[in-house]
Formats: sequence, C-alpha cells, structure tokens
Amino acid sequence: MKIGVRLDTLPLLFHLFVKEIPINVKKVYRLWRELKLALPKLRPKKKRSCPFIGIMPKALAANQIWTYDFVFDEAVSGRKLKMLTLIDEYTREYLAG
Repeated sequence: MKIGVRLDTLPLLFHLFVKEIPINVKKVYRLWRELKLALPKLRPKKKRSCPFIGIMPKALAANQIWTYDFVFDEAVSGRKLKMLTLIDEYTREYLAG
C-alpha cells in the first residue's frame, strides 16, 4: 500500500505543523483511517473533444467576420437587461440598433 500526501490532507498537516506538533504522514494517515474520515473521491479529468481548434481566420475585409456576445446587466429599478453585441472584426464597428 502506497501512502502519499494528498492535497486534501495538507490543511491538517499544516495545522499540526503550526502548532509545532511533530507528526509523521503515516501517523496522520493511520489516525485518519481510525476515525473513519473519508477523503472526497477523485474525479477523472474531463477530456476535451477537440484539444486543438486550429488557426482562427482573420478578416481581410469589412463584413467578413462578425463576433457576437451577450451582455447582462441590471437597471437601477431592478429590471434585468440582456443585450446582444455584434462587432465587425475588421473595422471594429459595433452594430447599433
């Protein structure tokens, strides 16, 4: 059985270190097991479907590539606002409506 230091147990070890209590990692592990404390299950990292998107195309003229984004805000009266912003990538002009 391999006993290593997980990041979840570091706060406990740091707390004991600050109080100047000399303690071994194996002893902390044993005490952890005796008290039946459980560490959170390690979740596998989610793999990306496409790690490399590629080179983003650049606009060579106006009206070729547009960028859009939603902006959320709240008015003084408490009313929520949701705005769609459209920007031309070449001229950096906003579409006003």
